[in-house]
Amino acid sequence: KMGIIAEIGSAFVFLSRLPVPQRLFQNGFPSLNDSLWAFPVVGAVIGLIGAGIMMLASVLHIPMGVAVVFALIAMVMTTGGLHEDGLADMADGFGSHKGAEEIARIMKDSVIGSYGTIALICLFFMRWTSMSLPVLAPAPEANYTPPMRLSVCRWDSFLGCCQGILSTLGPN
Repeated sequence: KMGIIAEIGSAFVFLSRLPVPQRLFQNGFPSLNDSLWAFPVVGAVIGLIGAGIMMLASVLHIPMGVAVVFALIAMVMTTGGLHEDGLADMADGFGSHKGAEEIARIMKDSVIGSYGTIALICLFFMRWTSMSLPVLAPAPEANYTPPMRLSVCRWDSFLGCCQGILSTLGPN
C-alpha cells in the first residue's frame, strides 16, 4: 500500500483535471485498484464544485435553470468529460448493431456519431432536470444539494469492483 493520501491523489489524477501535487507520489504511483475506494471522494469534490457554483448563482439571484447549466459545465470541465466521452463511445458502438470487433473499433474511434450525440443530449437533459428539481428544504441556501446527487452515484463503481473481487475469490 502507498498510503491513503497517495491513493486519493491517484483517484484525482484519473478522474479529474484538478492539479495534484507530485510530491504525493514520491514513493511511486498507487495502482488504480488501490485507489478505487477514493472514487466517491473525488465524486463528492466534483459535486461540491457544482454545489458551490449553484450557491453563488443563488446569491447573485441567477435563475435555477441557468445556475444548473453553469454547474454542469463546471463539473464536466473538472472531469474533462471522462464519463460523457465513455457514454458517447458506448452508445455509438452498441448502436451500430455490428459484431464485437466492429463495436470495439467504433468505441475506440474519436469521432462522435448520432447515437453518441443522442445519448449525451439525454444525459444532460436528465442531469439538468434532476438538478433543477425543487429541494425539499425551504431555505434558498439549500440549492446546493442537487449536485451532491451526482457525487453519491460514484459509489456504484466502488461497489461493482468489490463485487467483482469477491466473485473471484469463490466459495471457501
